[in-house]
Amino acid sequence: MMSFSMWLSNSQKSLYKWIANTFGTTQPLLFTGATIGVGIISGAAYLYTNPESLFYWTDRYMLSSAGFSVKYIQGNNCTFCYAEHGQLRSDKPSLLFIDRFSGRKESWMKVCKGLPSALHIICVELPGQGDTTLHEDQNMASLYRLTDLLAEFASLLNLEVVPHHVVGWSMGGSVAALYAAKYPQFVRRLTLIAPLMQCPIETEFWSVKEDTEHLPFLTNDPEQLKVLAEKSFHNPDLAPKSLWVYKALIKRIQTKREFLKELYVNMKEEITEESSKFDNLLSKIKCPVQVIWGEQDQGSSRREPGSSRYLVTCVAAQRRLWRQQCCQEGSVLGRVDRNHEKQQHAGRPCTMC
Repeated sequence: MMSFSMWLSNSQKSLYKWIANTFGTTQPLLFTGATIGVGIISGAAYLYTNPESLFYWTDRYMLSSAGFSVKYIQGNNCTFCYAEHGQLRSDKPSLLFIDRFSGRKESWMKVCKGLPSALHIICVELPGQGDTTLHEDQNMASLYRLTDLLAEFASLLNLEVVPHHVVGWSMGGSVAALYAAKYPQFVRRLTLIAPLMQCPIETEFWSVKEDTEHLPFLTNDPEQLKVLAEKSFHNPDLAPKSLWVYKALIKRIQTKREFLKELYVNMKEEITEESSKFDNLLSKIKCPVQVIWGEQDQGSSRREPGSSRYLVTCVAAQRRLWRQQCCQEGSVLGRVDRNHEKQQHAGRPCTMC
């Protein structure tokens, strides 16, 4: 009969053998797990200290999924960055998208993904936007100067050969309107989405009086930027909640802050204080114009229940068009609600084609 001491000795040997076999076979697995863990911790630390890097990769994914490639072209006054889809065609106009104040070309990707793939589409970044960089000692912080830069960009890409369709959002809408007025031979159609303008009521954007050193939309305080974002959304719950996001946004425009401050001051003077010059120039627009307002846009002084957006199309645009007093062959501003819009546009070709 086996003694207790012998049984204990055999048990110890079995335990030692099991431990040796277990750790011997799982060593590669433990090493792999440790490597993955260190990688995750390092990546999290990098994103925490460089939050804008996540936006970089997100932007690249959006561009790639929409079929766009990022390109650069050297101009006389700046190096333009733009995203391009397709090639210049002689039988169809190109689409040229211009973004809002301090915006980026990636903002248009969701819109562009819904357009026909055969179109030639360009989303350009002007100075103060995205990755376009000004040459040294170049004073371009003005709507009129940005307009001339846009014309230079169009010439560099030979867009003036075939008049193109220009789409501008907010500040980009003002630049697009001036562009169509100063260079009518370049523009075939014009779409303005909530264009930056002098409104019948004072908007949040124009509410800053004298203290331009503390513009709320160019703040260094993530908390203040979060409050502004919540006020900007019709539904505040849609605004990002994490301060990390706002830190990333602040860091993205860090090098452009002084330029954007100067641009804001000059824009406000050009649109509100030198309105007669602005009006006279806009009256020279000859191409068809479409103006789109969101129902909750502050620029619209009129509120009608059930309306989803305002569509205006006219042949000769003036600033009174932006104040919803437009004529096209005797017709006045039309309101298009969601159901009516679907019926009206069913079976019709896209206006951008």
